[in-house]
Amino acid sequence: MTTAKRIRKKRLEKGLTQKALGELCGINEANIRRYELEKANPKLETVRKIAKALECPVIELLDLED
Repeated sequence: MTTAKRIRKKRLEKGLTQKALGELCGINEANIRRYELEKANPKLETVRKIAKALECPVIELLDLED
């Protein structure tokens, strides 16, 4: 599963909108959308912010299958 799909899955599990997630981690809602649609790849530091907002370990969001 890609990082984008993992972020979306975790966000939905928490019952958050893209806007709410963006507000929690200080990232623009449009960027959250772009990450989830795989139109942009978040930097590791960005994934850390998202993971913190989603209250999960960074490793849960990363695609380490390759």
